[in-house]
Amino acid sequence: MRLYFILLLTINITSNIYSNNLKLNQFSNEYIERRSNLPYLQILHRDLFHDYIPDVRPVHNDSLPTEVTVQFWLKQLLKVNERDQTIRLYLWLELYWKDEILTWNPTKYGNITEIHVPANKIWSPDLVVYNSANMNVEESDMEKNVVIKYDGNVVLFRSTITDITCNLNLADFPFDNQICYVTLASWSMDGSKIQLKAIDRNTNNSYLELYIQHSMWRMLGMKHKTFIKYYDCCVNPFPDITYFFVLQRSPSYYIFSLIIPSTFITVVTIIGFFTPHSTTGENTEKVSLGVTALLSMAIIMMMVSDEVPATSDVVPLIGKYYIGLIGLIFSAAFSTTVTLHFQLRANIGIRMSEQLRKLLFIKVARNRIFQFFFTLQMRKRSAREMKNNALLFGLHTANIMFNSHLIKTNLTQAFLKRDSLLEECHAEFTNREEQVWKLKEDVKLLEREDIFDIRMRKVFYKILNHISDISFIMKHEQEKRIIITEWQQAARILERLLMLFFLFATALFHIVMLTSPYNDIILTDELLEKIKK
Repeated sequence: MRLYFILLLTINITSNIYSNNLKLNQFSNEYIERRSNLPYLQILHRDLFHDYIPDVRPVHNDSLPTEVTVQFWLKQLLKVNERDQTIRLYLWLELYWKDEILTWNPTKYGNITEIHVPANKIWSPDLVVYNSANMNVEESDMEKNVVIKYDGNVVLFRSTITDITCNLNLADFPFDNQICYVTLASWSMDGSKIQLKAIDRNTNNSYLELYIQHSMWRMLGMKHKTFIKYYDCCVNPFPDITYFFVLQRSPSYYIFSLIIPSTFITVVTIIGFFTPHSTTGENTEKVSLGVTALLSMAIIMMMVSDEVPATSDVVPLIGKYYIGLIGLIFSAAFSTTVTLHFQLRANIGIRMSEQLRKLLFIKVARNRIFQFFFTLQMRKRSAREMKNNALLFGLHTANIMFNSHLIKTNLTQAFLKRDSLLEECHAEFTNREEQVWKLKEDVKLLEREDIFDIRMRKVFYKILNHISDISFIMKHEQEKRIIITEWQQAARILERLLMLFFLFATALFHIVMLTSPYNDIILTDELLEKIKK
């Protein structure tokens, strides 16, 4: 009985095994027949991703890191925002790593050595731009396909438009150089999981082979360096690759739109301050010129303030430039009040002190440097003034002589003698008092000779008194003209001296402020570490 039971059990098991093998062979034949109708590429794709998990790092030994090689291309500089301290870049990235799961034998799949699949279907390193100012990565980052080779090597091509933060040093604006950097690192995996490596291209600066030049900024150079960062959250360090680049601003726009017009305004204003007197003898319009120039500078400074960030750390070079121009215009306007004060003293009739006269007319005006500007003009002006005064005095005396001839026609000899005396007075303008005295003596002599009668003596004395009054008035007017001329000449000397001084100061100021060369920046390892800190 026991033997019968064992025999029955053996027959049952054998029949089950046979039926299962039959079904398995039938399924295998159907599967092979179905696979034979598909292209090798689809068969390979199905075999590779049948049990693939893209969320897990594709390694057989999790204790070993995945080496990721980065190829960096700076395609274009899109925008530099000085106020927000950000720079917008267009980047191309090539990432290389090995996926130990995605491998196959090309001979079994029609000699296919590589395939292209969407990037989201496989595992990829989570590299991000650490100093990015744009948190919406999906809109600015584009990942299409990856290239997978039969030995597991993967290539991922990324194009990114990102805004990076950069500490812009605007001390030399608009003649400034800037050093900025892009930091690439894994956001969640430390050095025990991912080992970053950059393709060394520092020798020939080939990062800029595909770079499109910007109209405002010139790219001078680029260099990368790998850093190891430790954070309080984690035991293992986080490696990152930082790409440094140097930007140089092209100042042409600021030179032609701001600096050159401001220079012309300053020079014209300074020359206008120290122009000759107006026809009315007043120079108060120069103060209005100074106020107008200061107002124009204030408007230009408002335009400049919109270009630079509102910071208290440093004053830009162009800000110092406009402050200096405003200081020059203010100083020139203040100096104009000194010349106006000289003119006011001339109108009042205050005599010039001997010390000031020697300083301006001897030490300054007769100096060889200023002799061409001052001495020759003073001599011509003095000769012209003396000629005008002599002509004016001659007209007055001629009028008196004509009236005296009408009074007494029979005193020919006496009037002829008087005419000769008056002509001597006209010729010898500076000795007119002596001539009047001689005329009085001659009259006394004529009285002793009893030529004039009493009536004629009264008339002639009246004429002599008028001549004396005219002589006194002309002497006073001459002294007043001398005082006015001295102060006007002093004001003219001071004006030209100040004009030369301020023009020289303006030229020197522009040389110091605007001819400072760009600082040559060499990206050394010490400088890179200092910037990164």
